[in-house]
Amino acid sequence: MIEKELKKLGEILTERKEHIEKSLAEIGHRKGGEFDIPFPEYGSTSDENAMEVADWERLKATESALEIELSQIVKTLESIQKGDYGLCQNCQKPIEPPRLNAFPTALTCINCAKAVAS
Repeated sequence: MIEKELKKLGEILTERKEHIEKSLAEIGHRKGGEFDIPFPEYGSTSDENAMEVADWERLKATESALEIELSQIVKTLESIQKGDYGLCQNCQKPIEPPRLNAFPTALTCINCAKAVAS
């Protein structure tokens, strides 16, 4: 990738990182290195208790997905800074440009990704 493309990608990923961090802060709070989702308390009836569990599970799933995406973005930004962005972590060959365009946080080439999936 040329420098201009890398800079633009870095800006896009940094914006996404900030958005994710904001979203995580809205649903929970940082506890150590991870976010903690407080358990909601709506009341003591069985309906309220069921709603508490359902809402907490939904927020936990959202938190987990956001943390995974945040981790991928951080790794990608570090790779851009180190100058090794776009190289497969398994075989060290360049990751295909169409794959990077579709999935900028990809860490492996198509062949290595297929090998892991099968």
